Amino acid sequence: ELIQFTNGSNLKFITAGGGDEKRAGFTGPVLVVTEVSHLDQVGGNSEEATKLKQMEGRVRAYRASGQARIYLESTVTIEKGRIWQEWSQGTAGEVVFQCHACDEWISPGRDNLIGWQDAATEAEAELLSRWACPRCGIVFDDSRRLQQLRNCRLLHRGQSITSDGTVTGDIVQTKTMGFRYSAATNTFVTAGIVGA
Repeated sequence: ELIQFTNGSNLKFITAGGGDEKRAGFTGPVLVVTEVSHLDQVGGNSEEATKLKQMEGRVRAYRASGQARIYLESTVTIEKGRIWQEWSQGTAGEVVFQCHACDEWISPGRDNLIGWQDAATEAEAELLSRWACPRCGIVFDDSRRLQQLRNCRLLHRGQSITSDGTVTGDIVQTKTMGFRYSAATNTFVTAGIVGA
């Protein structure tokens, strides 16, 4: 549960399981939480805050000094969930890349995944799936998508992007810098994996 490094730093693992005391006995300036959507509930018989709020309380002592940092990560499950709320009320950044055909900066969503709908089998869906540009409709394969992603940008709420990839506009004033990537901007999965 605790790793102490020779430079004096500590790495403490805090789980969502167990009682409140599991999440209340250790403080530090940095908190990294994964799968936040599963922590957005009050634990068992707890009369305290949600499990996530209890974990966030571990950095409270460092906020006044400006040292406190909280990193949250999760798959988005529902729009009422904590990670979606953090993203949408923060900078609401999105990974975008330039379409090779129309030059628009895009972030295709699941609606832009085509080919799998008419497949008779999972294997066929994997073979036929491709991404389509949400602006011009051109279909492209994973090698083209990965090539386009080498020149991606992060575009926050209120910003715009020129055809040469220059991001303009101020980032909204908030303490939460958030960004999301879609299945199309995820380099670890292919269109086929998503389509299957």
